[in-house]
Amino acid sequence: MRRLFLLLVLALSFTFSFSQDRSKVDSLTNILHNSDYDTAKVFALKWLAWEYYFAGSDSTDYFLDRMVDLSKDLNYTKGLWDAYNIKGVVYYTDAAYDSATITFNKAFALSTDDKYSKEKIYSLKYSGESLKRSAKFKAADSCFKRIVEVAKTSNDSTSIAKGYKAVAQNHYAQGDFRAALKYHFKADTFMVNDITIDHAENFQNIAHVYNALDNPKAEMRYYKEALKIYEKMDDKYGINAIYKSLGAMENANKNHNQAREYLEKSYSYFKDYNDPLMLAGIEYQLGLSHHSLGNTDQALVYYNQAASRVEGTEGSSLPANLYRDMGRLFGSRNEPDKSILYFKKALDNALRVGNIQSIELALEALSDAYFAKGDYREAYNTLKRHGFYNDSINVIYRDKALHELEAKYQTEKNEKQIDLLTAQNELAQNEKKTQLYILLGIVLIVLVIAVVFYVLYRNRQKLTKKLRQLDSARSHFFANISHEFRTPLTLIKSPVEKQLAQPGLSVEMQTDLKVINQNADRLLALVDQLLDLSKLESGHLQLRVAHADLFSDIRAMASAFRYLAEQKSIGYTLLIDDTTNLYWYDRDVVEKITVNLLSNAIKYTGESGEVKLTATVAGNRFKLSVKNTGEGIPKEEIDRIFERFYQTDDSHEGVGIGLALVHELTTLHKGHLNYSGEESGWLEFVVTLPVDRASFSTGEFATPERIKAVTGSRATINSHPYSSPVNDQHPDEQSENDATHPTLLIVDDNTDIRKLVKGLFDTDYKVLEAENGRLGIEIALQTIPDVIISDIMMPGVDGVELAATLKQDERTSHIPIILLTAKAGEANELIGLETGADDYVVKPFGNELLKVKVKNLVNIRAQLHKRYSRELVLSPKEVTVTSTDEKFLQRVQALFDEKLTDPQFNAQVFSTEIGMSRMQLHRKLKALVGCTTSELIRSQRLKLAAQLLQKGGVNMSEVGYTVGFNDPSYFSKCFKEFYGHSPSEYAESHSTG
Repeated sequence: MRRLFLLLVLALSFTFSFSQDRSKVDSLTNILHNSDYDTAKVFALKWLAWEYYFAGSDSTDYFLDRMVDLSKDLNYTKGLWDAYNIKGVVYYTDAAYDSATITFNKAFALSTDDKYSKEKIYSLKYSGESLKRSAKFKAADSCFKRIVEVAKTSNDSTSIAKGYKAVAQNHYAQGDFRAALKYHFKADTFMVNDITIDHAENFQNIAHVYNALDNPKAEMRYYKEALKIYEKMDDKYGINAIYKSLGAMENANKNHNQAREYLEKSYSYFKDYNDPLMLAGIEYQLGLSHHSLGNTDQALVYYNQAASRVEGTEGSSLPANLYRDMGRLFGSRNEPDKSILYFKKALDNALRVGNIQSIELALEALSDAYFAKGDYREAYNTLKRHGFYNDSINVIYRDKALHELEAKYQTEKNEKQIDLLTAQNELAQNEKKTQLYILLGIVLIVLVIAVVFYVLYRNRQKLTKKLRQLDSARSHFFANISHEFRTPLTLIKSPVEKQLAQPGLSVEMQTDLKVINQNADRLLALVDQLLDLSKLESGHLQLRVAHADLFSDIRAMASAFRYLAEQKSIGYTLLIDDTTNLYWYDRDVVEKITVNLLSNAIKYTGESGEVKLTATVAGNRFKLSVKNTGEGIPKEEIDRIFERFYQTDDSHEGVGIGLALVHELTTLHKGHLNYSGEESGWLEFVVTLPVDRASFSTGEFATPERIKAVTGSRATINSHPYSSPVNDQHPDEQSENDATHPTLLIVDDNTDIRKLVKGLFDTDYKVLEAENGRLGIEIALQTIPDVIISDIMMPGVDGVELAATLKQDERTSHIPIILLTAKAGEANELIGLETGADDYVVKPFGNELLKVKVKNLVNIRAQLHKRYSRELVLSPKEVTVTSTDEKFLQRVQALFDEKLTDPQFNAQVFSTEIGMSRMQLHRKLKALVGCTTSELIRSQRLKLAAQLLQKGGVNMSEVGYTVGFNDPSYFSKCFKEFYGHSPSEYAESHSTG
């Protein structure tokens, strides 16, 4: 209690006086009234509050209230935080725990920024302590566990340990000793430096728990561990507190001489410490030692000193124990009157505290004393009271009930006074009613006007909504048309690419195939342009401006057309600035503008003509000029060249949709598009775009982190550093181990697409097929494949629903899913990836691209499995990708925590407890962590054994039995296969004990 209070105060202040210093108060008052700095005034109020608090003055609240008000006016968060926490300290030390909790919670609410993480932990700590003192243990537990959460965000292992220690002490206060022990051990794992007071105090608390669990060996061991640390840190308080505990323990073990040595050391230190309860406890234990050794005179000296210190003490069971043992001492000296006197004092104290066990022991001792004196009547009466001691306790409860009735009476009295005041106010309220009616009339008129405007507004909103629905329907139409085009284009391009890759093709065949491929690409480009125009008109195409090297991008885009120009014998000139400055622009928009202008220029330039591209930046404006020789456009038709498919007459080819798209994209990028040219000679299109940051709004910038397709933390490794007996494995597991190819599931409603994809993978993969999403889900749940390739647009259950369903199911959440679709564009890609899909491929796709994506998913998983094989313990966040996988492995970890050391725990029990078939669990674990069910159980048992061996001083056979092995020789064999050393060799080389 003493240390807790001092920590509470010292955490908020550096130095302060425990008595009011007049000169210091005058100095602080001078700062408060004369300082030009408001924060200095807040500082002065803080220290004035402390000065008056330690002087026992009521002025503390006055200064703290002023500190709160001034900090709020200044919006000074740190000052407000200090004020609330000091008020919390005041309430806490006054035992006003509910008020303390509220005030510390106010302080916590201010600590929302990461830089206040220490303050968050502080406020949570003492809010929890206040709740614990109020016996609100569940709420206190939430506060202490929140400390752990906050500390983990900043990897603050010291605070994590303190949080777990607080949780443990909360369980100890409730008598839940095993839970207390569990959390004390958790706290110990986060104390990275052994030489700390926190570590010693944690050992000391563990010893207290073992005392309550009646395990003296463990209790002694942890007391001594704590003592070692206190001695290294030269912490006198801690050393002597341990001496007191060891003395009490040796008394209980009847080692009274050893107990006396410990207690006398402790007593010599605490004599000057002015801690009455601590000194009384030591004197009581010294009295016990001397009494047990037959030194009754010396024992009586210590008992009397302890009695003088605890006189009038409330809420402690020490006086009852002390008086009871004093009565026994006088009984042993044949002084029955004094013996009876002290047994009565013990009984009175026990009744006040309400400790049922102390009451029973006092009555029993008193009855024996009367019997020894020969007063059989009183002995009998006292024995009857011993049988009905609850009656004595009920007296206390009746007293409490009387106080509650009195409080209720005062409450009713106050309520009557309130009723009287209410009646007096009714008269004043009637006078206000007239004014209220006038006000209601005005409000009614305003309301009618508002309704009229609202109806007009609603009609306008409905019209707008219908227009948006029309735009959306048009966009869906183009998207569906795109899907219908892209599927046959995929079936055209893939076989063509496959044939072009074959050696020995004739020149004529290669030429024909290239023409087919080029025209498929041209058709695909036209589909994309239609989609882009649809998105522009519906407002779905948004800028994504980023900071990049503009001229390098333009140079790369323009260079791609050099080969096409050479084929038509066209002179092709690029005049692009050589600087490498970075500018703000949407690369996709600039690329489409550049590509369309160059494509049109080369298309409409005859042989031996010229095309010239110029790119410059002047000020904050980018200027792109594309010129070509050819027939000009009449002036009267210039305004129409940006219409889709505009054609001057039947003898000229139309402009298609390229220029219309360029015009719309230029407008979207806040730029201008101009045309100039004679009716014959040069034609020039000039695009001017802003490229400075200030020209764009916040929502038009690209996100800082691009969406990444998670390709997995899940892999399969083919071997482990240990071998498993064949009879440990289920037939499902053995058959799976024999498989040489991963399993690939293809889900698509188009038979030709399925055949095409199957042809790409059937050599290296075991390929399964499903003609719709519903069947795909069923097959996936039955077979647990290694990879799934699914189309998005399917009747019934589509690809998005399939991905969402499988990613949310524990049995299949680990399976990588590639969505295969005709819906191009980032928005559609995001929809697919947000379902948990691992990659997204747009039709028509390149055969090699799809094969590489699948291969990469498997390779990345294999790398992660190798990494897992080196980990000491199962760590869900390191092994998994989806939250479903993480939850699954957390359930596995919880099951291991409960059952791993049980020798009956095997693969069958594992699958039953986890709620999966043995095959499903086997394939799930193989995919996530790269080993079978039996291998995982064995590896975790061996890793647990290694942890025990590292502590040193343990029996090898006991370690094997402890972690679940029935046969010590089999345990040694498995351990050596796994770690390369026998258990004894490993313990010698890794022991930290």
